[in-house]
Amino acid sequence: MNRKSPLGTISNKFQQKKSLSQPELAVEVAKLKRQLAEQTEDLAILKKAATYFAKNQKNKAVQIYANTPSRI
Repeated sequence: MNRKSPLGTISNKFQQKKSLSQPELAVEVAKLKRQLAEQTEDLAILKKAATYFAKNQKNKAVQIYANTPSRI
């Protein structure tokens, strides 16, 4: 199977954009910084949500265990 690696794709995109002018590069850098900031914020939200749901699952497990009758 002939699959392209992600690194090769990035390299090709870089080579295509290699001849950009200074203002174009500044616009591209600004765009990439915005994307990075958005993705960093998204990741922080997802981490908080994962923590919340993990705690919620743990609490449910404790409640279920506490409500089961003892078999001793």
